[in-house]
Formats: sequence, structure tokens, C-alpha cells
Amino acid sequence: MTRIDINLSSQLQQQLALPHCAELRLPKPKLPQIRLPTGGSIKAIADLTRGIPSDCSLNVNIALQLAPIMASIECLVKVLALVKPLIDVVKALNPPDLKSLAQAVPDFLEAAKGLAGCLLVPTPLAMIPFVKDILQLIIAMLRCLIGQMRSILGKLAGLELKIASARASGNTDVLASLECARENFKQAMDSTMMGIEPIAVLLELAGPFMGIAGVDPIALPAMAGADELAAVEQNLAALQQVVDALQAVVDVLP
Repeated sequence: MTRIDINLSSQLQQQLALPHCAELRLPKPKLPQIRLPTGGSIKAIADLTRGIPSDCSLNVNIALQLAPIMASIECLVKVLALVKPLIDVVKALNPPDLKSLAQAVPDFLEAAKGLAGCLLVPTPLAMIPFVKDILQLIIAMLRCLIGQMRSILGKLAGLELKIASARASGNTDVLASLECARENFKQAMDSTMMGIEPIAVLLELAGPFMGIAGVDPIALPAMAGADELAAVEQNLAALQQVVDALQAVVDVLP
């Protein structure tokens, strides 16, 4: 075969050249952390279930952690801001120092203004919207769980008909395959039913807040295993009753 050399410009040769390994190497992400004003710190968690961690995914992760922390310490920060002027007032009273007291009391009253909204936290007025939102979240989670369980139940019911047909016809190969599929679906049902645990924990944690809002506690029923279709149907009926009860509560809350 004849070889023909073609002269290429240096610019084109540079574009066609293979890149160096360093240029192709994946950048190592930095683990971000945020120092909290309370003295601790939070760090991003690498979620390997979402692929190779990157700076973007780690920053999103720490942002998801930060939002609830900032919301939860807002009143705490305001209370701590009240401590110093309160100490100054107490010092001015013992022994009495009218000049220092005249300076400390206005600072204390100004810091106390920021606590006005926080003082309503343990009252039904502030607690009802919070409880209503929590119950709506729990209802949504339960409906997702029920939907997944019904989907698997429908597939199991269809498999039972096919298994009965294969058994009646004596088709052992098809029967073995269908029984294997049934076991996999039962395992999927058991795994899906594990989703009830975090919902139960959330309901339990919400109990004190529900009490302040005047809402009676609601517990989730015990779940039977997925060995029998009838047991799964009972689980679905029990969960639906809980959803209906929670929705009735939400509907009457302002």
C-alpha cells in the first residue's frame, strides 16, 4: 500500500493530538463544610447511589442539610441575643446602678422585640399550620406507598392465575419460572413495606406538636407479611383508613 505523507499545519496537528492524561483526569471533589454559629459544623455526605460525587452534588447535599438547620436555630439565635443585655440589666440591679440600668434596659427591650414571633411557637396559633403541613406530607408519603403496593399486588395476582394455569397443564418449566417471579415480587413487596418505618417515626415525632395543635395522636397499624395476597390486601385497607383519618383532620384544620 502506498503511503502518502500529508503536511498539516501546526495548529491542526495540535488539535488532532491526543490529550494528556492530566487533561482527562476526573477532578477530585472537595468536601465542603459549614461552621455553625452554635460551635459545631456540618459536612457534605457523598451519596454514591447518585453516581460519582462531584463538587456540584456535594454542594447541593450540604445545602439540603443547611436549610432545616437555619430554620430550626432562628429562635435560638434570638434568645441568645437577649442573654447579654439581660445580664447587663441584672448586673445594674445588684448593686443598684441607675446609670448602667438606664443604658441596659433599652438594649434588653430592643432584643426582646425579636422574640415576639418565637413566643407564639408553643401555642396552637403557630403550631396548627406546622402540624397541617406535616400531616399533608405524611398523607402524600402514604399514598405513594399504597400506590406502589397496589402495583405489586396486581402483578402478584396476575402471576397467581398463570401459576394455577401452568400447574394444571403440568408445564413444570413455566411453573418454575413463574414461581421464581412470584418470590421476587414478594420480596419487592416486603422491601416496599419497609417504607412504612420512616413514616411511623415521623408520626411519632410529630406527636407533641400535634398535641399543642389540639390534634389527637394517630398511630400506623402493624403490617402483616407479604406471603399471602389476603394479608397484603388487609395492609392496604388499613393504610387507606389511616390516610382517610389524616385527611379528615387536615380538612378541618385552618
